[in-house]
Amino acid sequence: MKHLHKNKSFFNLLLARILINAGDSLYYVATTWTVLQWTHHSVLVGLTNTLLMIPICISFLFGPIVDAIALRKTLIITPILQFLILLTITFLYFVGILNVYLLIILVTLAMFCAQIGYPAQSKAIPILVSNDALVKANSAMSVAYQGTDVIMNALSGIIVATLSFIPLYFGNSLIFLIAALFFMLIKWP
Repeated sequence: MKHLHKNKSFFNLLLARILINAGDSLYYVATTWTVLQWTHHSVLVGLTNTLLMIPICISFLFGPIVDAIALRKTLIITPILQFLILLTITFLYFVGILNVYLLIILVTLAMFCAQIGYPAQSKAIPILVSNDALVKANSAMSVAYQGTDVIMNALSGIIVATLSFIPLYFGNSLIFLIAALFFMLIKWP
């Protein structure tokens, strides 16, 4: 594992993955909570969860997209798109245009970006680490993915309950911008 710590490019990939997972968990929980608070309609909350799960369910189809676009570009563009989508939600709220249906659509688009980004991150691992460190690197990325999900899904409820809607989405958008910056710092062999 110490060999991986010296690999700054892999470390940047790992940090970006943690940030993106945290951001995804946060807007997932925030969106379902917001839909419930705005509508008090459990059917619409269920529909929201279903729509947010569709990109995850069809993520196996995104491999050709990841292969068709340059890897570096995919890694940088997907969190930037998520940043812009969450920033758009904040803007639409301030101008009085945002409604629950537009929120659901925009967050579903953000979830599609995430599901395109994850295979790109996995594809980058064997490029950035040597063959002898590949198992450890894959394990670290898996722990980052699963661990961040468990922790952030638990913490997101607390964060959503304490912060109001707009600061949460705005702050969350910055998480994706920082992740994109970590991807930009990767030096490709």
